[in-house]
Amino acid sequence: MNRRLVSAVAIGVVAGLSLASCGSSTESTESASTGQTQPAEAIPGESQSKSEANSRGDQALAKVRAGILHFGKVATKADTQAAAAHLAAFLFDREGKDWGPACSYLSAGLKARLKQIGGPGDAGCGKGIEAMTASASMAEGEASGILAKELRQEDGRGFLIYTTEAGKTNAMLMVRDGGEWFLVGVNPTPLFP
Repeated sequence: MNRRLVSAVAIGVVAGLSLASCGSSTESTESASTGQTQPAEAIPGESQSKSEANSRGDQALAKVRAGILHFGKVATKADTQAAAAHLAAFLFDREGKDWGPACSYLSAGLKARLKQIGGPGDAGCGKGIEAMTASASMAEGEASGILAKELRQEDGRGFLIYTTEAGKTNAMLMVRDGGEWFLVGVNPTPLFP
């Protein structure tokens, strides 16, 4: 399991989330003249294709979960705690919009990408974080309640698997650099609701 697997998992997350977000063909529309809700016209075969897309999305998400849960091997307790401390500190600083410290927990590559989005310095990094987390599933107050379960790591990369105070299990992709763990993304991968 190497960079290809990590890339495949990341691509699978995007593909799975895209497919899982497909709607139903039985959506309703509101009539402008009456203000009443009426079923939308169904297109023959559309219901089946969206159902199949949802099924493929569920299968893709299951593969992503399995890839993360079986990635590499379980890291030491010390590495797990160190990675969890960085994630918790990032979430706390992000919630408080304290961009300098928040950006210090990110990998060099991620910081560079965020600065391309938001501009130079910590302020640009912060604007990039805001742009990337605008529609994220991280809830306000999440910084105060994460419980690290394990860090699955191989070749300096890893997934920190943790549970939120609300009971959701997520994974955050991280990289080890200079003996410390840094976030490779600013949004977690949801594993279990």
